[in-house]
This record gives sequence, structure tokens and C-alpha cells, in this order.
Amino acid sequence: MQLEAEQALAATRARLASGRADGTRAVEAHPAVSARRAHAPSDEGRLRLAGIYGVGKRLFAEVRSGAQAWIFLKGQPLPIGHSSQSAEYHLKELSGTCVRLERQGEETILCLPAGRS
Repeated sequence: MQLEAEQALAATRARLASGRADGTRAVEAHPAVSARRAHAPSDEGRLRLAGIYGVGKRLFAEVRSGAQAWIFLKGQPLPIGHSSQSAEYHLKELSGTCVRLERQGEETILCLPAGRS
């Protein structure tokens, strides 16, 4: 299972690097339980949790907003490949089927739909 998670992460990184959004199986997030609404009013710019991958303590969360995507590793506040200056969102918590993110002091909670975990 760990090998599958690592392969999925490598495929996601390759897809993000090439700028392609096709061929992915994104899980549509239910209307986010949120301390605030996502910053963009259109559905394309709406912040959503696309999926949570991995096992045990090695979990990854894929968060998307339009064409922008961030991959967070549980226990690491910054998205993979981002510095503290370039990271728009910081991971506060990844537990169960939800993530808690912070952006400029405001928190957002995103969850996968029931039955998709």
C-alpha cells in the first residue's frame, strides 16, 4: 500500500508539472464545512478537497482551486514543493476525511463527501 501511495504521489507530481488536469479521478468535495467561504465566488475557483491518499501516518491531501493544486503531507504545514514565501495555504490538520487549512489568519475546513473515504 505504501508503494501505491508513493506511485500515486509521483503521478500527481508529474501531472502537476506538466500542467495537465486530465486523467485524474478527483473526488468532489461536499459543500465545505468552513470557517469562511473559499475566496473565489465561481465554481472553478472554489477551494475543494480532491482526495486523501496513503496509509497510517503517511497521508497526503490534494487540495484544488481551479487549475491550481496543492499536495500536503500530514504533519507538514507547507504544500510539497513550496517555501513559506510561496505557500498560499498552510496545513493545520489532516484527520479522517477532512483537512484544516489556514490562509492569512483565516481557517478553512474541507471534507470529502460521506461514503468516499
